Amino acid sequence: MKILVLGGTGFLGPHEIDQFEDRDWEITIFNRGRSETDLFESDFAKVTRLTGDRDPDQGDGLAAIEEAIKSGTTWDAVVDNSAYVPRITKASVDLLKDATRQYVFISTISVYAENGTVGADESAPVGTMEDPTNENVATYYGQLKALCEQEVQRVFEDRATIIRPGLIVGPGDKTDRFTYWPVRCQRGGEILIPAESPRTQFIDVRDLAGFITTCIEQGHGGVYNATGPEGPLYFREMIDGCKAVVTNPVDFVPVPESFLQANEVGPWMGPDTMAMWIPLVPEMAGFGQRSNRAAIEHGCTFRPLADTAKATLDWFLASDRKNEKLGQRAGLSPTREEALIAKWRSRASQDA
Repeated sequence: MKILVLGGTGFLGPHEIDQFEDRDWEITIFNRGRSETDLFESDFAKVTRLTGDRDPDQGDGLAAIEEAIKSGTTWDAVVDNSAYVPRITKASVDLLKDATRQYVFISTISVYAENGTVGADESAPVGTMEDPTNENVATYYGQLKALCEQEVQRVFEDRATIIRPGLIVGPGDKTDRFTYWPVRCQRGGEILIPAESPRTQFIDVRDLAGFITTCIEQGHGGVYNATGPEGPLYFREMIDGCKAVVTNPVDFVPVPESFLQANEVGPWMGPDTMAMWIPLVPEMAGFGQRSNRAAIEHGCTFRPLADTAKATLDWFLASDRKNEKLGQRAGLSPTREEALIAKWRSRASQDA
């Protein structure tokens, strides 16, 4: 197999390349060459590198890929990790339409218009925007990804593979949404957690890379929600699973979400939030309960939670991240957590 990866030095890309190299595939990677350049000198020495900014309005744009195509280079599959706006996606798919058999686009589960329907599958409506030329990714991330999907499908039709991951976690995850929990459990002591336990979903980056590889090997087109695990997982079960991989004593302090909201503890991600937590409200009832049946039927598998938690913790402790303050990117800082626990205990004693 000959594979072209657009992007490839971020979180997901190195795991994809690991999978491809295990199969002795020929790998070409196209990116700006601004980060993780040492990957190409050691672990991924077999990778051919093309350098450029895929934005056609920046410098030479896709000129390096265009030159490769003119010289007769083709690929069995293109894996697009790095497209966020339709204008840039359009330039890539138009250029590559005759140079590859399959176009694998890494989208997001955030494309959906609503999160209130439990068990919704890939046929659920995606979000739209009044001005599709607006490229504010921070505001319109999901809607823009949906438009990118449409550009891929416009050109590649049944040769398009659209993969919509949920939260991607595991070794190398710098967002800290999942990473916070095994790291916090490893530190031990009293840990503030929500008393309510909604369903939650995520996918280990290694399992996602494996599914992408399977879709290429088996030629699967179509759209897939790539999120797990296979069965139901509740938020408290996830935290308990993170606790199970550490040896330090841990004492959970459950508090109702009303207490968290009253004290302005935000959900999901960011400093001084309850990492990965989503309040139990009707409009978010399906957020952690998307159907993943199509992906499972086409070869997506999920490793045990303990594997993900341990690998994430080991990576964190071996990286420079261990020198950062916990809660800096997601989760509660130690000071904030201690203050909230003290406030909760004081309130509980007054109510007694």
